Amino acid sequence: MGAVGRRRKALSLLAVAVLGFLGVSVFTAGSAAATPGPVCSEVTVPVRIPTVVPPLLPTPGQISGTLCRPADPGPKAQTIQLLLHGGAYNRSYWMFPYDPATYNYVDNAVGNGYTTLAIDRVGYGGSTHPLSALVTEPTTADTVHQVVQYIRDGGLGRNFAHVALVGHSMGSIAAIQEAGIYHDVDGIVITGIVHNQGAGLVQTVASMGPAILNPKFAGSGLDPGYLAVNSGARESLFYVPSNTDPGAVAADEATGDTFPAVEATGYVQEVNRVPLLWQAPNVIVPVLVLEGDHDILGCGGALDCGNTSAVVASEQSAYVNSPSVSVQVIPNAGHDLNLQKCAPEVFHMIGSWIDNHI
Repeated sequence: MGAVGRRRKALSLLAVAVLGFLGVSVFTAGSAAATPGPVCSEVTVPVRIPTVVPPLLPTPGQISGTLCRPADPGPKAQTIQLLLHGGAYNRSYWMFPYDPATYNYVDNAVGNGYTTLAIDRVGYGGSTHPLSALVTEPTTADTVHQVVQYIRDGGLGRNFAHVALVGHSMGSIAAIQEAGIYHDVDGIVITGIVHNQGAGLVQTVASMGPAILNPKFAGSGLDPGYLAVNSGARESLFYVPSNTDPGAVAADEATGDTFPAVEATGYVQEVNRVPLLWQAPNVIVPVLVLEGDHDILGCGGALDCGNTSAVVASEQSAYVNSPSVSVQVIPNAGHDLNLQKCAPEVFHMIGSWIDNHI
């Protein structure tokens, strides 16, 4: 090395030393690497899909999902979060491809040390699509229960100390139903659902049509009971403009899924506390409820979501046998909490609650 080279090397070392003294992190080639991301694999869980008429035998099917864990698992990885998407979505709601640092729940949860299993519920994504009339709330709860049992029985290759259900919208209904009927999970996180019929249900239904008439799903071969949100309608249904990144809406339009219409009857019965399917009083584990104050599906009518104390009182009166009911109203937020700019705050709330309650 010549004199010039020696001088440059000495100056570089001096700069590193000075920056280090000032508390500035310094990375040189071949030094510290970025924190490893999630280690993920595809999972297929065999299930039996119940029929409408009890004497008939269940039909075989499958639930598809993505299992993710930290690259260097710690104690939290012994808790698995089973992620349940809403209607007109699939597991991509939790693994959102646009701006993952902001909107990808799985990356956040795994970065916080947890294991996640994001599934396509029956009738969605890569999972079995039976006749749409079979995709009822009891059927969905039953198949989610089978996934929970698969996890409990070591089907994922290891045993987990705790199982938490984390739901959105119709996935939240599935979480309530599963926990209330089967009592085999350690806690549930409910987003996008409160026990009140918002004025937006009619608007949402009016914004859907048979999936086979939608160009995006035209070749799917699904029966007419599978619906799809009309192109361009998601933003007005699920978002608040001032809390929304147009890129997230475009990704939502691209990744959104179909919706088996009969599921809506289970939604109506649960949120309106109809005895036949209302399971919230039977939930005996801790519950976290997160709701946007501008969610047209849950707010309005009898419940003003701008009144936090009213929302808290309403939900605590629903989960009367839960040992702990935590309720948070997210300001300036619509239905899709994961896909609006408030997502990092929502993710932090969920992670902190699971840290402390499960």
